[in-house]
Amino acid sequence: MKKNNAGFTIIELLVVIAIIAVLAAIVLINVTRYIDKGKDSAAMGDLGTLFTNAITFYNETGAFDGVKTDPDYQKVVAGLESDKMNYKVLEDNLVSTCNVSVDCTDPADSEWCVAINLKTTDNTAYCVDSSGNKKEYSGTATAACSGGVCQ
Repeated sequence: MKKNNAGFTIIELLVVIAIIAVLAAIVLINVTRYIDKGKDSAAMGDLGTLFTNAITFYNETGAFDGVKTDPDYQKVVAGLESDKMNYKVLEDNLVSTCNVSVDCTDPADSEWCVAINLKTTDNTAYCVDSSGNKKEYSGTATAACSGGVCQ
């Protein structure tokens, strides 16, 4: 009598499952990286919007003092710092007492900058300032944006 051995052994099935798992992990890593690149690009665009909002505020008031309280400015910052984007926006003005949590109160406040740490490149920040500089910086966002200008 002939024995019918149609089908796969458990070892063959486990090998196929392991190969599929490895390929899925490789795809997931690449997809995550591209998602972060997309977020970086969107965040850079949002910093350009912050620049536009800050310059509009400056043209209306004659100083950057209070720009952080402007509703349009706050909406963009809220979007960047949302759970979906998860960026920390670091702002700096000319006045040395200004930092992320304190709005500048000096009416002579004539320079402004904002920076974020990029997700796709370690130790790289993107900075925008009141003179129109928009550039990547090798270092942290805190160091990129100092004294109201991009370094």
